[in-house]
Amino acid sequence: MHEGATGRVSMKKNFLFSKVRSPQLRYHHLVSLLVLSGACSGGAGAGIDDDGDAQGTSPPEAAAATHDHPLARSSPTSALAASAEIERLATQLPGRNLVENPPRVVSAEVVASAEGDEPLLRLTFAEQLPPALDFLFDGVVRHLHDDGRDGDAVANDGAFTARVPKNFESSLRGDVASEQLAGLLPATVSRSTLANTVPYPPWSLLVTDLAVVNDRERTSDPCRDIVSPAATGMEWSFGYLMGHMTNWGGTGYKSASDFAKAWLSAWSTAITINGDPVTAPKILPPDFRATSPTNLSVPDYILSRWRLASRKRADGSLDPNTNPALKMEKAPLRLLAIVNRVDKGAVRLFGEGTGGELRFVFGVLDSDPSRSPWGSYCHSLNVPTVQPQSEFQNSTVILEYAVDKPALDWARGWRDLTLAGPPSNASYRTALQTLTDSVVKAGAGAALNRANKSALIRLRTNTSVDGVNWSLREFKISGGVLVPDTVKQTPADSFITDSKVLAQYVNTNGTDIIAETNRVPNFYLSGPFLGGQALNFSGGKFWSSIWIGDSLARHKFSLNTCNGCHSSETGTFFAHVMSRERNEEAPLSGFLTGITVSDPVTGEQRSFNDLDRRMNAMSTLLYGTLANKLSFTPNANAD
Repeated sequence: MHEGATGRVSMKKNFLFSKVRSPQLRYHHLVSLLVLSGACSGGAGAGIDDDGDAQGTSPPEAAAATHDHPLARSSPTSALAASAEIERLATQLPGRNLVENPPRVVSAEVVASAEGDEPLLRLTFAEQLPPALDFLFDGVVRHLHDDGRDGDAVANDGAFTARVPKNFESSLRGDVASEQLAGLLPATVSRSTLANTVPYPPWSLLVTDLAVVNDRERTSDPCRDIVSPAATGMEWSFGYLMGHMTNWGGTGYKSASDFAKAWLSAWSTAITINGDPVTAPKILPPDFRATSPTNLSVPDYILSRWRLASRKRADGSLDPNTNPALKMEKAPLRLLAIVNRVDKGAVRLFGEGTGGELRFVFGVLDSDPSRSPWGSYCHSLNVPTVQPQSEFQNSTVILEYAVDKPALDWARGWRDLTLAGPPSNASYRTALQTLTDSVVKAGAGAALNRANKSALIRLRTNTSVDGVNWSLREFKISGGVLVPDTVKQTPADSFITDSKVLAQYVNTNGTDIIAETNRVPNFYLSGPFLGGQALNFSGGKFWSSIWIGDSLARHKFSLNTCNGCHSSETGTFFAHVMSRERNEEAPLSGFLTGITVSDPVTGEQRSFNDLDRRMNAMSTLLYGTLANKLSFTPNANAD
């Protein structure tokens, strides 16, 4: 699914509230092999504050999870008692639901008891809590103390102690594959320290922090400087990344400038892709600023701005050469986000690596380098005559790389960014660059013989010239350059409504579609099926046919198309990561941060929180499926 009506919602509200910057979001904080998902006993504690591909758990699923808990398995009477106990554990802090807002664990260790009794589990939290806490381990309520009792050395020092079974660590060890335990689980109980870090999504999954996206040493912004540093030293800039996609030293080698020009030319040229005719949308008056070039396609506009910025000299004059080599640091694209998609390594359908994908999201800039002073006319590309300064009328370019590394190693690297954070710390940005360099630099794809020896598997464009009609395109490296490709999982637009061909495909492949393991083929039955572009109309697109028999299969199929995910199925106007002005963070869609929408066909309520889902997937990879081993609530890690 992509970083992205009926059941219509207030789109502006859904987008703008969701900057994903609060620690009160409903992530179940995991610590190494521990999952502590919130219920405390005692008095009130002081809280603290802090920012496409699966559904969230619905209330019926949550109820089923509760009754499947070990406490509730023996009889109806015990089930009722278990429900009461679970409720008690979840609501012991007045005014706080600890299922949804659990205490974050900072450190954990297991210590042998001096008396030879049960070993002691010692925990510290990121907030002040009452001196007595209750949690569940294998269906048994255990007690944490910071009151000087039952093994707790010092009262009220912020370090909690609980007695745990002697088989505590071996019980945890049995739940995780041995290769996942290397360096995490100690060999003995005595003075052993468990890993003490939880992945935090704004630092470890989708990074939009201004300290990163505006990093003066690693990003370029043609709105900022007349003379920018060379892109060779700006590792998160579009120009740097494009330069490392070229076939370095190989047959058909192109300069970074020629590589970029070839891509923009391919994007602007009318073409038929798998039987689907595709043209780049034109900028026409009065739908665009009168001062901007008209009758240009979006890629032609990008090229014209990039070329003009490349002609600009330090003294403000223009190089008389009207077709210079493009300066990579002058690319009219602004970094919006760096995205870790380690979850994409689980089911690899489209060239993903074992470690999933690494993505860079850029917003297209509307700039006029001939204006004075420099940067006085440089904004996110939008259509202000339709809706001035609207975040909905932006265009983005997304670079998607395969991570050809062990998934666990890659996940650990991103998890460890939480230790180095916040992103304003130089150590955080250095660690993040170490991760990105290992994937984006020239030659990173050589081991698997990827095109141009680059790990880039696709470049995607999401564009509109009127804020109403949108086009999503894909490009891949072939023959040394970026060429148009089909849009994955998305048939041609002619199949979108009441198509018997679509219905036959969904009905025949329903099981795999629901499991999200299907791959939509280029051809189906007697002709082309996959599209050359995905079209969208103001968030009003979804895939349906009256001949489809299973509503969930229909929903899942539509959800995993480009235009379904970026539209009615998720309550999204168009983009999941939106463009920004220089001193603003990119707004995120409700699909990423949490939203409930009506199914456009059945009206059924469907809930999404994809960052939460990705958080759970990464935590399961890191620590195993231990949500029910040590938790305050049952099935705390369930989707």
